[in-house]
Amino acid sequence: MNTSKLYIFLTLFFALIPIAAFPASNTIIHHQVFLWLKNDNSETIENIIYETNKLKTIPGIIDLNVGTVISSERDIVDDSYHIGIHMTFDSVISMNTYLKHPVHQNYLRDYIKPVLNKIRVYDF
Repeated sequence: MNTSKLYIFLTLFFALIPIAAFPASNTIIHHQVFLWLKNDNSETIENIIYETNKLKTIPGIIDLNVGTVISSERDIVDDSYHIGIHMTFDSVISMNTYLKHPVHQNYLRDYIKPVLNKIRVYDF
């Protein structure tokens, strides 16, 4: 290989390293929702978990997990909420599309707002 071809090869090789070093997975958006309910009876909790799992059909959601709080004796753990939801999206655009989706809006209106005392959302 002559010097000029080697120079071109090395230039292209090193120019592409940053692209390979940062795969698309580092753009994953995490959307965490914590719900405090007016009444924490088991029927209400089971219904919310059931209805939350239906949100998986909305385009853009990579993963969705929902469950009840785990009690803890550790001071650093906030175990005062009733239900936690964790979703992942491939971009902020996907998350914002999900938030406006009619299925999500109906879910909030029909199943969450009537029983909700408090909500906290953390996106990162």
